[in-house]
Amino acid sequence: MKKTLWNLLQERSGQGGEEVAFVHYAEDGKQLISVTRGQFFHDIKCKAHICQNIVEQRIGIWGYNSYEWIVSAVGILLSGKQLILLDANLNDEDLRILTEYSDAEALMVEKQLQGEAQKIFPKMPIYDFGFGNGEIAEEEIEERDFMCFTSGTSKSSKGVVITTEAMANIVRMAVDVLKGKKGDRYFLPLPFHHIYGFAMIFHILYAQGTICIAQGARYLQKNMNEFQPQVAFLVPAMLKYLLDKCVFPESVYAIYSGGSMCSPEYEGMVRAKGIELYNVYGLSETIGMVCSSGIEKGISWLKPFGDIQFVKTAEGELGIRLPHHMVEYYKRKEDTDMVLEGDFFLTGDAVEMDEDGYFRIMGRLRDTVALENGEKVHVEDLENKISKLPGVKEAAIYVYKGNLATAVVLEKDFCREEFMRVWNEWNQRQMVSHRVHKLWIRKMPVPRTTTGKIRRFQLVQEYEKAENQNRE
Repeated sequence: MKKTLWNLLQERSGQGGEEVAFVHYAEDGKQLISVTRGQFFHDIKCKAHICQNIVEQRIGIWGYNSYEWIVSAVGILLSGKQLILLDANLNDEDLRILTEYSDAEALMVEKQLQGEAQKIFPKMPIYDFGFGNGEIAEEEIEERDFMCFTSGTSKSSKGVVITTEAMANIVRMAVDVLKGKKGDRYFLPLPFHHIYGFAMIFHILYAQGTICIAQGARYLQKNMNEFQPQVAFLVPAMLKYLLDKCVFPESVYAIYSGGSMCSPEYEGMVRAKGIELYNVYGLSETIGMVCSSGIEKGISWLKPFGDIQFVKTAEGELGIRLPHHMVEYYKRKEDTDMVLEGDFFLTGDAVEMDEDGYFRIMGRLRDTVALENGEKVHVEDLENKISKLPGVKEAAIYVYKGNLATAVVLEKDFCREEFMRVWNEWNQRQMVSHRVHKLWIRKMPVPRTTTGKIRRFQLVQEYEKAENQNRE
């Protein structure tokens, strides 16, 4: 019987114990509840016992971050079923698209989403997050692969198939990467359906830390103050918010940033508070983080851990030679063959390398857009330049009818006429091929994934809708 994930959980804690593995909020959102390792082991074996008796083999899990979500996801894995991680924030259409694409046969859904799930899928079996009492026998534990999704809209997102064995081995390889000691509290507000959040659960458990389950991005400030963690995992947007609010409990001594590019300016701001900032990098295809920055070179320069090797191709793309990685993109053999050959994976990220073997990520090569004239433009570089213009809160580049377009959100009360003057001067100074043909000043924030990446496809749709309304 295959039980690599189960073995990983047991390696440092046996069958559990009285050490606290999780701290989470009660249903009322006020009281904090502690869960010991022994209780966690009992709960996941109870959930696996329930899942064992489910007829369907491919089960999608749909819910917000919670202790019950974790128990349900791990229980599905230990029962030998195939787990499919779905974003709780998906709208009805996107949920249908990804559920059908992944061939999910049933959904396991948290209580507050069950009514909605039944309306969307009236003929699909819907199960809840309940644990039950009976435990699965250890000799009956059997694990299969699971599926997460790459960032993007449902039409561009790919199903990444990962074995529990590969994830367990990545966790073992990164054992010395996480700062902290046994019993430290790790603040984890990252979405669990994303590979970063999901894999980090096992990284922290393996480090024998306590996972503090946040209530969501809206409650970052409140949660940080109430959990008083030693280590925090954040995406750059969360880090920026907390820096702006000047909210860091004295207990925090290390922060990990990942999911998207972290600005070097944050490093000095964080270290001024006596906190170490580490940048981690990885993708769904690499099962989360595969490298980390160090104190000596700053957060922009990264070095792989374990037996992982970084390679810069002739085109300037980062390739990673790693022993543990995804199996494939589900039902997308051609896409898989484009990026994965044996143990060599092409990331789609542009890099530069120094003489010590460190790499700096320059941006997405595959976020390079091709214009009608054949010119290729790196959108992240252009976005960074626009974001530094006076009055700009955030900016996003997209292509509209073959030409560059940008959506800009201005700082509150910044004079629109003054921005237009600055914008016109700046745009005229750019190379002809890099000039923006359409400027859209939005009131709403730029649409992003839960890890902070821009949803460019959605921007085009929203712009077209706004244009049509203006014509009417």
